[in-house]
Amino acid sequence: MIIKSYAKVNLFLYVTGKKGDGYHTLFSLMSEIGLCDEIELKFNRNGISVFCDSPDIPSDHTNLAYIAADMFYKKTSITGEVEIILKKKIPSGAGLGGGSGNAASILKELNSYYDNPLSFEELIGLGLRIGADVPFFLFGCSAIAEGVGEKLSKCSVKKYYVVLIYPGVSVSTGTIFKKLNLTLTKCSKKIKELLLWEKKQKIPFDVKNHLWNDLEIVTTDICPEIDEAKGALIKSGTDDVLMTGSGSAVFGLFDNEKTANEGFEFLNKFKLKSHKNWQIFLTKLK
Repeated sequence: MIIKSYAKVNLFLYVTGKKGDGYHTLFSLMSEIGLCDEIELKFNRNGISVFCDSPDIPSDHTNLAYIAADMFYKKTSITGEVEIILKKKIPSGAGLGGGSGNAASILKELNSYYDNPLSFEELIGLGLRIGADVPFFLFGCSAIAEGVGEKLSKCSVKKYYVVLIYPGVSVSTGTIFKKLNLTLTKCSKKIKELLLWEKKQKIPFDVKNHLWNDLEIVTTDICPEIDEAKGALIKSGTDDVLMTGSGSAVFGLFDNEKTANEGFEFLNKFKLKSHKNWQIFLTKLK
């Protein structure tokens, strides 16, 4: 069994508060993009095992895919054995949700394989224990995420082509949130009102002019490569650029395939001159 596990971008991200347990609450619009990992599942093997083709990703019990499988079997009391083979394309530590997407894919596929012993709500509960982004990937469409990521509502978004730069620097989400000064956050009330209006009009939400990430100023302070990547994206032909998640990947929105291809080609030439460690992807919002 071979499945695809997609990356995501945060089209806006507001940090709305901090709970007593240390977790932060969010208001974020998230969308999957076409960039994906490939996961192969082989059943009836010797226990749970993980093999990954990326040296940056652990192939043991700390891998989120392994954790997801282990939690599923314990929750359902199913005696199961599965070998998980990960072929990675999504950079880690980039704010693209690669590991969370892998975990969600494992939960969904195992649940389907064993004839759905868990309800959707139970899957969401397991996913939240693994990571705040996992419920979004289980949800299966563009969504507004609130709370710590578990409160999800469907949001239709206008589709754009996406050119993505990973500047070759991995960022720790925990470190970024520890450094966050909540007084820096902007009010998301106007965005909520706009989303409600567009939903009533039954038109997709156009995120242009509303791109925002409360975490960007914090991450950029410790990772100046982000500003360099944003500047390169602007030179490639778009003013609509943003860091996703806690970083370090940044993306630009393009109206059509032609301009996106031109931007992609420009950035690859730029990369060869001065940033050979960059990874550049051409994709689109799903």
